[in-house]
Amino acid sequence: MKLLYQFRFLVLQIQQTKIPVNQPFFYWLFSTTSRLSNTRPGFQTVARASCWQGNKRHNNGPLMLTHFNQSHSAQQSSGASFNADASLPDQVIPPNAIIVSSLVDSGTDQSYTIRVDNDSGYNIKRTAIT
Repeated sequence: MKLLYQFRFLVLQIQQTKIPVNQPFFYWLFSTTSRLSNTRPGFQTVARASCWQGNKRHNNGPLMLTHFNQSHSAQQSSGASFNADASLPDQVIPPNAIIVSSLVDSGTDQSYTIRVDNDSGYNIKRTAIT
């Protein structure tokens, strides 16, 4: 059934788009921004504990992304698995890639899970540990 859906989607894409005569079909197929080529967003997470100055702790640890697409959006939740009910609201990934800039250093490892969504509604989750 899924294959049939993808085939029908492909036929509709072909009907709605004029393919240049000198452009190979498969090049067009995989270079368009269709569901077939935009399936999973890719990224990596980096979390750093907040810094200390003398014996005073600063709540300034960043949670950031690398190797991401700025047109995608991200959400963050505490813990080793993503919890949509306890996550921060969905937001566009900022140019500096910092999702949260106020992580607290609790003295033990803390897990944070980030979910990135692309334009087609696909998402992927990654966990970072401070």
